[in-house]
Amino acid sequence: MDKSGDDVKMVSGEAPILFLKACELFTEEITVRSWMETLQGKRRTLHKEDIASA
Repeated sequence: MDKSGDDVKMVSGEAPILFLKACELFTEEITVRSWMETLQGKRRTLHKEDIASA
């Protein structure tokens, strides 16, 4: 069985930085969308359902 990652020995030094930035952008986007769900529900408290709906 051949895994695509078996031949990878090292990761570029830039890869963790790019992954970190992707996580930051995802967190920001899901936060904004969740807050919009909260406002549509005429509330000021974020609920887990808002995050799921986002």
